[in-house]
Amino acid sequence: MAQRQETKYVTPKIPAKYAKAVASAKKSTVGAPLWAPKKEGDAIAGKIVSASVRDGRDGTYVQMLIDSGEESFLLRPSSILQRELFDHKVCVGAEVAIVFRGTTPSSFGPGRPAKLFALSVVKAGTGDLVIETAPVPRKGGKSKAIPKASKKAKRKG
Repeated sequence: MAQRQETKYVTPKIPAKYAKAVASAKKSTVGAPLWAPKKEGDAIAGKIVSASVRDGRDGTYVQMLIDSGEESFLLRPSSILQRELFDHKVCVGAEVAIVFRGTTPSSFGPGRPAKLFALSVVKAGTGDLVIETAPVPRKGGKSKAIPKASKKAKRKG
């Protein structure tokens, strides 16, 4: 039997004309783990690399990619954290620290507690706002964040 040759992986040199495309691909959220805090005090800190608005099962939501320098994480902020991001006028490129502060009962019922977060902006960003409009209440008095992304941040497709 012939021995299998080991596959060698080579990183090709990228021509300068593709630098913008490579930079864009590095901001991709594909494959990044979702940051989901489990206990009070769990934290994430880093630079907001990208933000986009997505349509999901429960409506429209914001998704951000945060790069800690060692690893990138996806963050889907709760409506409470979205309000903090809006109030602080956080932009793409900002360096932030987010700490999970636990849960509290919510108007959605006992099975869906509201998640509480503390936000600290370490360095302001210069890109598009992560959230351009304030979360607004929906029918029935329950609060629901309805984010709107700028034309640049909105996902096409």
